[in-house]
Amino acid sequence: MSEFLIEVEHLKKYFGPVKAVDDVSFKIRKGETFGLVGESGCGKTTLGRTMLKLLEPTDGRIYLNTSLDDESTRRYDITTDARLRKLRRKMQIVYQDPASSINPRMIIRDVIGEPLKFHKAVKGEELLDRIIYLLEHVGLQAEHLWRYPYELSGGQRQRVAIARAIALNPEFIVLDEPTSALDVSVQAKILKLLKQLQRELELTYLFITHDMGVIDYMCDRVAVMYVGDILEHADKEQLFNEPLHPYTKALLSAVPSMDPTERRLSQAEILPGEVASPSNPPTGCKFHPRCKNAFEGCDKTEPELIEYKDRYIACFLYTQSKSDRNDEKNEVNKI
Repeated sequence: MSEFLIEVEHLKKYFGPVKAVDDVSFKIRKGETFGLVGESGCGKTTLGRTMLKLLEPTDGRIYLNTSLDDESTRRYDITTDARLRKLRRKMQIVYQDPASSINPRMIIRDVIGEPLKFHKAVKGEELLDRIIYLLEHVGLQAEHLWRYPYELSGGQRQRVAIARAIALNPEFIVLDEPTSALDVSVQAKILKLLKQLQRELELTYLFITHDMGVIDYMCDRVAVMYVGDILEHADKEQLFNEPLHPYTKALLSAVPSMDPTERRLSQAEILPGEVASPSNPPTGCKFHPRCKNAFEGCDKTEPELIEYKDRYIACFLYTQSKSDRNDEKNEVNKI
């Protein structure tokens, strides 16, 4: 039985000339929180939605290791499997803004009950009992059943969205910046709730955010994304204590600290230029125009994401280009 719940292999999602997700590969272990961090517009949300096949992949494979209909656990290819409707019960998403992800014309009872009805999970009186149970499980009460979304606060609406996401007992949930639209005090409560639910329901999370503080609190492993590519991914402690990629270092340098003995915001590394356009990315390494460590060759060949010192990194400071590796193999074959 695989230790990984989700396996993403060479995933691409293009919108015409826009390469929103460009050949991304990684695996998520069962029960962990895998963080995906990067600047706005780097493709994080597109990647999360494509993994659930809410967006059709341009290329690549997404595998889910689970069981259906009391069968033994096996590897399902989400991109091609005909039983996608059944597989969707195993995968859910919580969006950034609950005000736009919840139907404003439906009362809360129907918002949470909709997936239960669609998948025919429960019927009759059991349906209402299940909805009340879910509401209470996320910190709301039965009195909220009859309210409309506009009658709830932002934090309460996000709790409703979380209740809807766990309604079908999923194994994997994509959390797409679930606290960024909330007040700071409410954010902490929602994050604490998500951790509690993960323990109780044995959930696996993909946590998408641009907030390194949230990553530090929530995640076990972290992938750093830039213009559709993953530049580095490692255990959280490794990434925070010893970042290797120049982009990762720049992100972490901008994290403010309350401890005056630690790094300060004034010491943040200010990257030159702007984030590259996914419709017209630079040749070679996409980060090289902003990288202080760039050297000859970085602008010609894109680095391959390979394993290096118990992590994965795509940078010529530590790795060779894919073309260089192929050249070496050809030379060996000639010998």
